[in-house]
Amino acid sequence: MTSNNSIERTIKFADENNVAYGIKQVDGKPRVSSMEYLYDIAEGNIAGHIPWSKIGYNGDVDASTEDMIAQGGTYTFPEAAIKMDIVSSDDVDGKTLAPASTGARTVIIYGLSTDFSEISETITLDGTTPVETTNSYYRINNMRVATAGTGGKAAGNITLSEANGTTYKYGYIVLGQTRMRQCVWTVPKDKTLYVTSISFAVGGATKEKVAVFTTLAKYDNKAYAVLDFFMAYNEVVIEDEAYTRQLEVPTKLGSGVDLKVQVRGLVADCVCTCSLRGWVEDN
Repeated sequence: MTSNNSIERTIKFADENNVAYGIKQVDGKPRVSSMEYLYDIAEGNIAGHIPWSKIGYNGDVDASTEDMIAQGGTYTFPEAAIKMDIVSSDDVDGKTLAPASTGARTVIIYGLSTDFSEISETITLDGTTPVETTNSYYRINNMRVATAGTGGKAAGNITLSEANGTTYKYGYIVLGQTRMRQCVWTVPKDKTLYVTSISFAVGGATKEKVAVFTTLAKYDNKAYAVLDFFMAYNEVVIEDEAYTRQLEVPTKLGSGVDLKVQVRGLVADCVCTCSLRGWVEDN
């Protein structure tokens, strides 16, 4: 960890082809870590790096292909930046019954604008009455309960959809939860995402639940090009178990790249979860 008065600089070198490379230094000393790199990031010791994780849940996957989103089905990204409505299925969520309300009261929405800049806002819920966002969102990256009553969680299903439009769910917090559980994310402007581990699990009320999990991104790592369609990166078939893998080489995705996890059930009534972890780095 460096002090606030430390100066970080990079010493430039060149290889035999005169291609420049550098060794970052702090106060004239090479920047090295005495612990695992990810631990240093988690402790906040490396400037411009923050830990990153996404969890996904789909509680009813049949013999079909869906995305790892709590609302089920296939996720569709907005085609343009739009204002959205947030609403609960239960009046206990929001200001209507405050301070006696036991449900969620405020929710933070994290998203991106048209140029992929990060934007966010805190919304005070109004139960089953929709509340319109101030921002217009091109992407929704996260949604979390910020404050709640004595129940400490959402009393109803909290839905984020197009304002005064369709009921399609761009964000969804299941009743009894405090955060959105959809493994869908877009890399913000001037950021790079490094995915270092993947975890998948499938089960159900009965045995012999089998599913195929696939991580997808709109990026071709061979052509180094952002795409308008998804390319597969990791794929695993599991039955009645959990699978976790540390990626020997992290998956690197740049600004504006959409990422998601897809699941295909091979039998009916699969309950599926997933988790991706890594870090986000300033460009």
